[in-house]
Amino acid sequence: GQDFHFSKGIAGVDGMIHQTLVANGRLYAVTMDGEIHCLGTPTGTAKIHQSNPNRSRSFGKNVLVADILNATQFRQGYGLVLGMSEKWLGLVENSSARLVGIGLPDTVNALRKKLNESGFTAEKVGLLTGNPIDLGLPRYFANLVVADENSDIIWSKESVSWVYSCLRPYGGFLCVPGSTKYRDTFRAAVKASKLPGASLSEGKGFTL
Repeated sequence: GQDFHFSKGIAGVDGMIHQTLVANGRLYAVTMDGEIHCLGTPTGTAKIHQSNPNRSRSFGKNVLVADILNATQFRQGYGLVLGMSEKWLGLVENSSARLVGIGLPDTVNALRKKLNESGFTAEKVGLLTGNPIDLGLPRYFANLVVADENSDIIWSKESVSWVYSCLRPYGGFLCVPGSTKYRDTFRAAVKASKLPGASLSEGKGFTL
């Protein structure tokens, strides 16, 4: 037998491997980009099936999203967006990271349709509706939390503590984009909460 380690890659497979399966004397590998590779002893000419050309996973570059990615280096793990909208899909468009977005029903329904047309899977992007606090999200699961101004979060010691509890310790980022007033309220709540290990910094149009 032979051991295969995802992190080391497999010859003939480009991209990050998500899952493998051995069957019928062949190794099947699925990448995070949705490619399926069948590896084994050649019995004929290899067939390469092209992806559907009508599907596009590009949602256009958003300067704010690009700046947040640059500041946080969010490339893997889970992201959580409170106040989900289409631009935040760019957080995971070009990486192995996964995203959970919580937003208004109409916004979420429209995004689900767009994601299906664009080839994103529910494993890559999960969308929920409702009050984030009432959804019972797990603690410490997110590498990045974005609390957009349209999330209707009212910043207080309680709300800051709840959002902060979703972050992974030692390196997780809570990002708050929005108006100066919204971010000022957030900063005041953070200072009043005296959260362990928390520090504040500023980006162009957002507070970390």
